[in-house]
Amino acid sequence: MKQIINKINPFRTLIVLTISVFFICIAIGFWTFISQRIHGKKKDARIALPVYSAKEFIEHQYYFLRVKRPGDVIPNNEIGEHFPSTLLMPTRNAWTLNWTLIPEIAATSKNLSSPAQLYFSNSPELIYADTLPQGKGMFCEGKIKKGRIRLFISHINTTNRPKNLFVALKNQGKRTALIRVVKKSEVKADGKEAIVTGIMALQAFENCRCGDISSLKPQAVHLFETNNGFLGDAVAIYEIVTSEPLKISTVITEQNIKLNEKLLSNILYLRPQPNLVRGIFTKPDCVIKAVYDMSSGKIKRLTFGGGHVSAGKKKWSGCSWLKGYDETFSAEKPLEVENKGNYGAYYHLSLSIKNTAVSKFKRLVLLLYAAGGEAAILLDGRPITINKRSEVIIFNREVKKNSLFRFSYSYTANSSAPVHLIAIPLAAPFRE
Repeated sequence: MKQIINKINPFRTLIVLTISVFFICIAIGFWTFISQRIHGKKKDARIALPVYSAKEFIEHQYYFLRVKRPGDVIPNNEIGEHFPSTLLMPTRNAWTLNWTLIPEIAATSKNLSSPAQLYFSNSPELIYADTLPQGKGMFCEGKIKKGRIRLFISHINTTNRPKNLFVALKNQGKRTALIRVVKKSEVKADGKEAIVTGIMALQAFENCRCGDISSLKPQAVHLFETNNGFLGDAVAIYEIVTSEPLKISTVITEQNIKLNEKLLSNILYLRPQPNLVRGIFTKPDCVIKAVYDMSSGKIKRLTFGGGHVSAGKKKWSGCSWLKGYDETFSAEKPLEVENKGNYGAYYHLSLSIKNTAVSKFKRLVLLLYAAGGEAAILLDGRPITINKRSEVIIFNREVKKNSLFRFSYSYTANSSAPVHLIAIPLAAPFRE
């Protein structure tokens, strides 16, 4: 035993142990690296983001988005994984796009002449147990000119007692008024989520092709009895053409009350609800023309329902808030109001896409991001729901030189503005 111990060289043993530990550390590091590549690194997205070189990021981004299809939802945890940290901001448990850091696409907007006016009734939006002390109430009233008019009515019954919703049209002209209903939609919640009711109403409105014609003598009244016995949401949308000016009224009653002209002349006028809108707005629909050059490879955005509201030193665009007036209490001294969100309006976008670097950037992805909160829109007749926790792809296509992308959309009832269109050019892959 003593001979064996004497043969051991302490210095040599130390060297062997050191080398062994070194190779073990390398093996552990290599195994960790391979494991993260295969399974993904488990981490708190608020603490750290993956770091890529410029070349690695472009390649990584391309393979992340190239397989996505229009309608696909991208949750924010994927946004945090695949977008550069310079465009992100932390949320409660993930990362989301910071739209204030994304430059805007140059655009111009123009309001259309048809429909000429929008009648919007949304304040007070909520009906409580004490809202209708007489069993009936006037929620909105105003005069519209002759021509093509859109009516957008949205109210919520928070009680467990059914209500009736009426829309009254009174001829203010000197001749008999011919009224043609071009499109209409009347939807009540019946236990559905509020935003679902808004989507259903806008879809029914788009799919309706009416031709109902009625005549009204001067000072006569026509009633749309839109939603009998509604609990929860009631949404009604109409597009009419009238040959004479009309006074339009939104009236809600208890279910056992049948509205008529006599009751209409003796009714309680309700005060508006703070931060909600009612009134009449001119030329609600908007055409937006924009040009986006994807050759630079820069991610850019276009904002809808922004109203040119300041955000620090920057401004975000979109068609301006619709300015109008509320005549509910006084036709002689109407209140000036803004439709913050442009609800009831339609946006028609024409986006010209230029690509002078086809060998470098082949594909363009357009996604929608709801910065204001949950938003439901009708995009070319297709309902899409977006919230702050996800983005929705609406375009993913190769672009050769020049292309034109067009779509029309409108916010549904119970949505939140604004919504951003994010343009993301995808580089040609380094490998296929």
